[in-house]
Amino acid sequence: GGKTVDNWKRDFEFANRFGVKYVTAEPPKNMWNSVDSLAKAYGVKVALHNHWKGNSIYWHPDSVLAAIAGHSSFGACPDLGHYPKSGLNPLDAIKKLEGKIIGMHLKDIAEYNNTKIQDVPVGTGVIDFPAIFDELKRQDFKGNINIERDTKEKPNNLSSVKQTVNFYREILKL
Repeated sequence: GGKTVDNWKRDFEFANRFGVKYVTAEPPKNMWNSVDSLAKAYGVKVALHNHWKGNSIYWHPDSVLAAIAGHSSFGACPDLGHYPKSGLNPLDAIKKLEGKIIGMHLKDIAEYNNTKIQDVPVGTGVIDFPAIFDELKRQDFKGNINIERDTKEKPNNLSSVKQTVNFYREILKL
């Protein structure tokens, strides 16, 4: 998305052409109505993505819910690793977002209340993933879970992504 309706229209046309079900975005507040209208017109949902406090208007689940209210094409795409940076418990956040979560970014973080800290491999940080997965199961969540690493590893992030997949399978007994 961008700062103009034309930018958003271009992006929705692209998403629609490829059969995308939703886009993950952070539309500016002054464009909520326009973005919602375009999303309806193109049949593509908008999953509002959080970054940390001071970096995003969507840092708190309450701000995501405020944007969703009255915008039927909006939902949530919580990034679990960003909530602790703002001092929020990711489990509490996804409970608040119940029924609104379209997709999710699976990420872990080493400590709370530190916006400068980099993410760590899933399962090695402060997030209680067994409780997260239990809550998603309780909510009957059917959306996408995307493994994400912001930290750049050499030569690439493949080993930590594999570690995350193994952790995910172990926790869920897959």
